Amino acid sequence: MPNEDQIQTTLKKHFETWNSGDRESWLSLWDERVQIEDPVGGPEKSGRGAVEATWDNAFKEGASWSMHPLFVRVCGGEAALHAKNVGQVDGQEVVIESIEFWRFGPDGKVTGLRTFFAPPGGVELDPFFSKVTSR
Repeated sequence: MPNEDQIQTTLKKHFETWNSGDRESWLSLWDERVQIEDPVGGPEKSGRGAVEATWDNAFKEGASWSMHPLFVRVCGGEAALHAKNVGQVDGQEVVIESIEFWRFGPDGKVTGLRTFFAPPGGVELDPFFSKVTSR
């Protein structure tokens, strides 16, 4: 199980590399077998391909995002956090607050992520979000 310092370091790098646009460093934080529910209620995504698709969709032409942790709590090999996600999608500002549950492997890499948020109306963020079955 990773220690709290490893988890805090991974989360810090997650936000730093995402916000600086460092795709390769961001991708290196994820375990090859990661399981992602983003958001919960939508289809589960897994593996490196899902992580790459998440990045590529977030930064497709006409879109940009920054993420900001508002609160983080680490317990055991997991973390819970509240984040503010600010984006521009096709010229429209989008602000989403999320509650997120993260799991980490012994090496500190992310093995699981579950996010809770309501996709905003009027913009398409990710094709997966339109498939959310319950909120």
